[in-house]
Amino acid sequence: MAERERLESLAVPDAAAAEERAWAVVSDAYAHRRPRRRRSRAAIIAPLVVLVVAAAVAAAVAATPQGATVATWIERTLGISKPVPRSSIGPLPAGGRLLVTSRGGAFVVASDGSRTRLGDYTGATWSPHGLFIGAWRGRRLSAVAPDGRVAWSYLARGRVRAMTWSPDGYRIAYLSGPRLAVVAGDGSGARLLDARPQAVAPAWRPTEPHTLAWVASDGRVVVRDVDGGRLVWRSAGSVGGATELLWSADGRRLLAVAPHVLRVLDVHGNRVWRLPAGPGRRVRAAAWAPVGHRVAVVLDEHSGLGTVVVTDRLKPGLPGRRIFRTTGRLGPVSWSPDARTVLVGWGDADGWLFLRASGGGRPAAVAPLSHRFGGRPAVRGWCCAR
Repeated sequence: MAERERLESLAVPDAAAAEERAWAVVSDAYAHRRPRRRRSRAAIIAPLVVLVVAAAVAAAVAATPQGATVATWIERTLGISKPVPRSSIGPLPAGGRLLVTSRGGAFVVASDGSRTRLGDYTGATWSPHGLFIGAWRGRRLSAVAPDGRVAWSYLARGRVRAMTWSPDGYRIAYLSGPRLAVVAGDGSGARLLDARPQAVAPAWRPTEPHTLAWVASDGRVVVRDVDGGRLVWRSAGSVGGATELLWSADGRRLLAVAPHVLRVLDVHGNRVWRLPAGPGRRVRAAAWAPVGHRVAVVLDEHSGLGTVVVTDRLKPGLPGRRIFRTTGRLGPVSWSPDARTVLVGWGDADGWLFLRASGGGRPAAVAPLSHRFGGRPAVRGWCCAR
């Protein structure tokens, strides 16, 4: 009774939101539970209410000293498993460095967890081998060293919306206003590629350093050699609704990510196939592994759960290994340089999750993060150790 009285006397912060998050988990679990014998409606509802309230209390007070004991008791009693939070960012589980943006600017997070603020940039991307960062704000795009030193800057014709570095470092493609253009790696010789592309960041083909893919105004994917202008490939149909283009490491497949469907474009074999997210699901983010054909996909589910799936079988139904599921929204997603760890943003917890790509084990969590970066951070890439 003492445990129950202490539990009932706790004032739960943000109780309504906590109860909503807990309800998604508990109701789903209860729906799949087979009772051993018939019971009255009251007998069924009463324990369920207790479970919901208990889970809500655990989620809401776990971060407080007096709530730690209660959270432990709830976790042990209900079998709830959650990531173990870490107070500091580093060291990163798989080494390397993170590129991060937030309202507070752009940052590089070293393997030991230390942070370097690069400047007041709204977007950023790694150059090959992590030698520089392509960063932008307004009309200005810059090449910035990991210590924050600006190597050069270029003023585009319109507001920069995306920027990406070619695999050899000698070309940079960027969206500026309604235009897609390319500039040399030293910031010189800007040239127009497409006057009216769709607002999807272009993607360089890994195996052909100066071959670029983008979504044209008609929704079709264009793959072109930016130096000579040679058309390498064009999709027969539209990838309308796509928000990202992602090349596999071997340059054979291009993934067009849209909220309700993934389209796999086999440029080498001239084939395209669709992978619907499925009923009640929405694709939140996706990323190819740095080697091979594995893809990490983050899904929002109708029940309010966020799921991370890793698959190397890009077939209808998105078969693969589910490596994590929790309440709330997850994403974006990044792979570690050694392809063993997947980093996923956990917005509801203002944190990051480090998951084993093979599944199993308990994920590591870092939270809260906003106060470290002057706003909620988004990982823009997990780069090499250098």
